[in-house]
Amino acid sequence: MGRRVLFCRRHGRGGGSMNAVEAAKEVVLKEASALSAVAGQIGEAFERMADAMRSCTGKVVIIGMGKSGHVANKMAATLSSLGTCSISLHPGECMHGDLGMIQKQDAVILISYSGESDEIVRIIPGLKIIGAKLMGITCNAQSTLARSCEVVQVLDGIEEACHLGLAPTTSTTAVMAYGDALAVAISRLEGFSKNAISLHPGECMHGDLGMIQKQDAVILISYSGESDEIVRIIPGLKIIGAKLMGITCNAQSTLARSCEVVQVLDGIEEACHLGLAPTTSTTAVMAYGDALAVAISRLEGFSKNDFGVFHPAGSLGKRLTIRATDLMRPIRPETLIAPDASVADAIIAISESDADILLATDAEGCLAGILTNGDLKRAISRGCDIREEAVEGMVNRFPCFADASSMAVDVLRMATERGVGTVPVVKDDIPVGILSREDILREGIYL
Repeated sequence: MGRRVLFCRRHGRGGGSMNAVEAAKEVVLKEASALSAVAGQIGEAFERMADAMRSCTGKVVIIGMGKSGHVANKMAATLSSLGTCSISLHPGECMHGDLGMIQKQDAVILISYSGESDEIVRIIPGLKIIGAKLMGITCNAQSTLARSCEVVQVLDGIEEACHLGLAPTTSTTAVMAYGDALAVAISRLEGFSKNAISLHPGECMHGDLGMIQKQDAVILISYSGESDEIVRIIPGLKIIGAKLMGITCNAQSTLARSCEVVQVLDGIEEACHLGLAPTTSTTAVMAYGDALAVAISRLEGFSKNDFGVFHPAGSLGKRLTIRATDLMRPIRPETLIAPDASVADAIIAISESDADILLATDAEGCLAGILTNGDLKRAISRGCDIREEAVEGMVNRFPCFADASSMAVDVLRMATERGVGTVPVVKDDIPVGILSREDILREGIYL
């Protein structure tokens, strides 16, 4: 049977007279041109990123979503293969616990063409709480990603080679080349030699041992303790100098003899009727692993708050990691009003605003009070002269407001208790945004 290629075909054929070879050449030439442009953009940001990766005492973590995720896998593999300890993580899994793989001493590179990929943006607050060095690669200098990173490489002029201008093609190639440039540059600066490749004896024998460092603890698992793929990487692990531990059912095995600490599980009889398929043994090791994880967590005083940081997509995680500034709508000029403005000015301003409140500010730009839609309606109802009367007498001088450092759940609690729908967010008394209860509830944060 021949191979099948499955795709959706429209009636008729597009592309005019262009054939496959011409179409392919156009793609390659576009991408080649983009790579030349990227080479011209390598400068200060690249140097700062490379310096951060070289100086970090932890590992380099690469995170991307979709096609950028595949690029992240490639970058991490190349970095590890050339001597820079690196892993890639899926941002979706990061929102359900994998942020726990990242430590303060790590350097994190986020990849997003738009810089607004939801899965990437949502893990940024957790990464900031962890305290890892945050860097990014994007094509949007005004994006959330660009604003959130300490170091950001903006790749300008990237035009996708896809004929629709949609599929990530040129952009992913450009970022992959940028990643290769980082890996090779750092490797050369660190004096990584051909001899070091001997540490790469499965995936570990082809480079993934580069993800392991001397300060790491490694647990090898093998029922027999003689699994060839396990045994063959032991010499490389010993050269690296990592703490070597093992779990096996064979006390006389190579694994048992090679490890500094070994747990031998005796009397394990497989539940498989043939006595062959790993059943009881894998369950036993899984339970042993759970026991290790829970015991260490309790001894380290790992709390619900810590759990929330590593699970930002869950309800608990959102309550513990998302701040008012993460959800607020930035201040727009029409949202601000001077106390001596007329009621007519206020009516025009609130009709043009995206909120149901106006923020009154003093001469220094500090929050002086708020004026609500209800305040204006009541003024009109009592028959005020909207062109002559100033709003100063209507401004609430003691409004509830949120500090920029407040957690979103605390803002929700305050707004609910005070019976208000929208509150201003201030930093050093200066209004920086507005946040409504609906904004918070929409994010999935509840009391």
